[in-house]
Amino acid sequence: MGFFADLEREDYDRTYSDLELVRRLATYFRRHGGKLAVTLLATLIVASAAASSRVVV
Repeated sequence: MGFFADLEREDYDRTYSDLELVRRLATYFRRHGGKLAVTLLATLIVASAAASSRVVV
């Protein structure tokens, strides 16, 4: 009934281990490490500000 209901495993489907996927993702993130760090820092600052505003008020 769902969108993926008729999808069956094909012969050409690949299976990757978790370690292989993490290594592939790490190569992509390594190129953008600075942007990723800035985004993470900004997210933490905004989340902290939102959480502390409830305590201060």
